[in-house]
Amino acid sequence: MDFTPASTDYVRYRRSFPPELFARLQRFGIGGAQKILDVGAGSGLLADALSDGGAQVVLCDLSPTLLSCAASGQLIVARAEQLPLAAESFDVVVAAQSWHWFDRYTAPFEVKRVLRPGGRVAIIYQMYLALPGNVAQASEALILKHRPGWKHANSAGISGPPLRDLSVAGFTDIECFSFDQQLSFSRQQWQGFIRTISAVGPSMPPLTLNRFETEHAQMLTDWPQPLLVPHRIFVVVGRK
Repeated sequence: MDFTPASTDYVRYRRSFPPELFARLQRFGIGGAQKILDVGAGSGLLADALSDGGAQVVLCDLSPTLLSCAASGQLIVARAEQLPLAAESFDVVVAAQSWHWFDRYTAPFEVKRVLRPGGRVAIIYQMYLALPGNVAQASEALILKHRPGWKHANSAGISGPPLRDLSVAGFTDIECFSFDQQLSFSRQQWQGFIRTISAVGPSMPPLTLNRFETEHAQMLTDWPQPLLVPHRIFVVVGRK
């Protein structure tokens, strides 16, 4: 999936990761003065926060447009399945909002290859929860009207495949954790955020996107502001 068509909205409307995430990652020895590879880095939301914490971060993504929006770090346009990087050259590899796009039979072994012995991998998700009667559920229903069969709808905010992927690749000390938070959006912010979803801005044909945008804007006028949307942060950590 190429998110370049939604890059402007991605930079403007995607939310930063909460401070609690980085406090919890520190308990696993992730963060601080380390050399970190961010795979599927996008616009650098995670990488920028890690850099602010003292890390030397290399950002890897298929979209040079998104990478150019990152505030710091070395930028590499490449696939997670074929990293142009030396073996055992990173203390940590992170992948935020991206693991499900990778080839599960190749990427975990590439991640393991570039990690130093004892190095950590962290797979991170921050997902809204489409609960009965909330605005996220209403927006998802509209997406499904225009994109029937969209497989990422109605997520529980927890992803099981990374746990198996790390096990198959030979990682040890695999753990996961999650916590919830509520984020506040204006109607414009929520509409912009929804445009960044893979089934919308990056992949809808222009005419379909225009129709969706018109209907979505109209739907949102029925919702009082601010829009309070529950999110779940889910993390899988493993050690080489």
